[in-house]
Amino acid sequence: MTGAIYSPIALPYNGGNEGKGGGGMAGTVWALFWEGGLTGEIRAALLGKLSPADRAQYGTFPSGGRAGARGRQFLLSRALLAFALEETLGTVPALAKTAAGQPYFPALPGCFLSLSHTEGAALLALSDAPVGADIERVRPIPPRLGRDFPGREETFWQRWTAAEAAAKREGRGAGALLPLGRRGFPEGPEARRLALRSGFAAALAGEGAFPIRTLTAEELAK
Repeated sequence: MTGAIYSPIALPYNGGNEGKGGGGMAGTVWALFWEGGLTGEIRAALLGKLSPADRAQYGTFPSGGRAGARGRQFLLSRALLAFALEETLGTVPALAKTAAGQPYFPALPGCFLSLSHTEGAALLALSDAPVGADIERVRPIPPRLGRDFPGREETFWQRWTAAEAAAKREGRGAGALLPLGRRGFPEGPEARRLALRSGFAAALAGEGAFPIRTLTAEELAK
């Protein structure tokens, strides 16, 4: 988003930044959780919320195995994004990606977002300033990410999500964290931990106090 002209948008004011040289940053976090697969009825309702481009991309995912799980995550996270945008802005603008793979709205340079998903959950942050959000299901640590990490799985994923949220806010993405190896997590701006649900680690990097809304797949499909 380098060179973009800042244009304020009508996000809900949260009053969380007084005393820091401004009138407060505006932003909201949406957390979505689901269990297992989706019924045909829910899948159809969620597909109806997607843009034609997103529906076409969802159609490229195989229906079973890990690829099917990734397709489910894509469907739910994009439906969550469409829901939040419609509720907040009254419109669903087109989405593009920077060279680093970070999503942004070409038509709304003053609206910043960060979207993350893992099996069973998706996390979205919308703000009028740069923001980063990340969520991961707590699970065994993949060797390529932390083969020498000395702590527990939960501790690893808490640190991972905090580091990735901070990297996203800076426009760098998860690639900036790899490989970890023995050098551990990089130094950088801190992100706050979000205690959303047992079995998941999540973090947010952004100014101010972000209200959090939690949804289920059933609620999203209504």
